[in-house]
Amino acid sequence: MKKLETKRLILRPWNYSDLEDFYEYASMENVGINAGWLRHESIEVSKKILDIFIKGHEEYAIVLKENNKAIGSIGIKSQILEEFVELDQRTIGYCLNSDYWGQGIMSEAVNRIHEYLFEDVGVDLVWIEHFKENERSQRVILKTGYTYLKDAVYDAVQLQKQIDCKRYILLKEDYQKNKGIKKEFPILEFDENQDAFINPSFLKQSYSKFPPRLVVCFFHDVIDRLVGEGKLESFEVIEGENKVYVYKFVDDDCLVVKGYVGGAGCGGSVEECIALGSSQITFCGGAGSLHPDITVGKIVLIDSAIRDEGFSYHYLKPSREVYAEPSLLKFTQTYLDECNVNFVTGKVWTTDAFYRETKEKIKLRTSENCLMVEMEQAGLLALTQFRNVNYVALIYGGDDLTKTEWDNRDWKSRNDVRENLLYLCKDLSKEMDINFKR
Repeated sequence: MKKLETKRLILRPWNYSDLEDFYEYASMENVGINAGWLRHESIEVSKKILDIFIKGHEEYAIVLKENNKAIGSIGIKSQILEEFVELDQRTIGYCLNSDYWGQGIMSEAVNRIHEYLFEDVGVDLVWIEHFKENERSQRVILKTGYTYLKDAVYDAVQLQKQIDCKRYILLKEDYQKNKGIKKEFPILEFDENQDAFINPSFLKQSYSKFPPRLVVCFFHDVIDRLVGEGKLESFEVIEGENKVYVYKFVDDDCLVVKGYVGGAGCGGSVEECIALGSSQITFCGGAGSLHPDITVGKIVLIDSAIRDEGFSYHYLKPSREVYAEPSLLKFTQTYLDECNVNFVTGKVWTTDAFYRETKEKIKLRTSENCLMVEMEQAGLLALTQFRNVNYVALIYGGDDLTKTEWDNRDWKSRNDVRENLLYLCKDLSKEMDINFKR
């Protein structure tokens, strides 16, 4: 059981040192009767129940921060409502020392339990009941966001009777709406709703449908040269503050878009291409080496990225890393082997601040087995997963960050590697389009 805190409260597992506090409220006339159990006639009874609480790991003690006094309990159980059997669900129940009624304490505790269950545990639904006559409990339930489901009957074994009650549910999506997905840090406020205020699909009104194959290429010099040689031709310009220039191979139905530095710039243009039909996407670029074996021109197939940036957090739930689609990764490895391409598979560090790649951070990312540092892959992996399209990234080793001083290694002059990598990505997108099945 995870220790939880609110402004006034600590919710924690029970301790034997809480016995006197527990007996104080469990022996009150008006506490247990509203929860379906008999008041404790002696501290020995409380001791037996407290032992069950401690060993059962289902009951939280509600403790006041100001004096460390246990004033109530809130339990979490895995009981299933049959009409929602497909959902991961929990039910909760609570009681509170009557000296503390009317102070908003139980609502504060219940809201924190909701946060824990929906955000940390990841449940889909929480449900709760109150006896029909218990208007005080009903106010807590309605105040904390529940919706009435139906009338029910509670079997109060200790009271030797069945009691009419009302049942309520709180779904995860309703919890998120009620809370406004607010977190301590805005970057963690992921909203999984596919429908945004401005959706890239609006572009379909102004542009023709794109073919599925697309290469995102950071080698602008190569693209410009191939245009001059008549091997690439202009296909489309998506208008905006930052125009997106899209090209097409003259002899192949494959598009090429110039990559922009950073997740937001690059991701925005890829998002627009996806909206217009791109679904078999490959990426070629260069990145800084964090490993001595990643020499200039060495190709790395990206299998994961550390999310030290902001763009990806708008497309994927917060996590330390984002991973390439496993079956597509294996498919690509097989294809590259068949083509006799010399490559390695590995992780990159994605950052959006290249002037903040400090030596301590480089040391940390190296210890996390990052082979390279770059600025787009975490965002593009998250974006393409969110939009459910295929995506593979091939990056070659560029400047060197493994030494005490930065070494540019003249990596941008490797025209042979850059052009060959573009054509490799073009051919890979065709192979994906024809032969890859998830």
